[in-house]
Amino acid sequence: MDRAPAAASRRPLSQVYCYPTKTKKPARRTATSRGLVREVAYLHRDEVEALARKAEKERTSKSEIIRRALRAYLGIED
Repeated sequence: MDRAPAAASRRPLSQVYCYPTKTKKPARRTATSRGLVREVAYLHRDEVEALARKAEKERTSKSEIIRRALRAYLGIED
């Protein structure tokens, strides 16, 4: 089998499909305007249910309850 030289079989660069380069995502904000930093924690289902009930009963957010409990546990004063 006669094969053409590799250089002759190549397409011109204008016909070659180029994959777009990945654009960098903007850096995620690490804190809110109030200075709160996002942290992820995994909870058991019963803890999530109790947290939701407590938040509804106190008419406050779940994150506020978690922050108060964490600060009390760590001995951080408000």
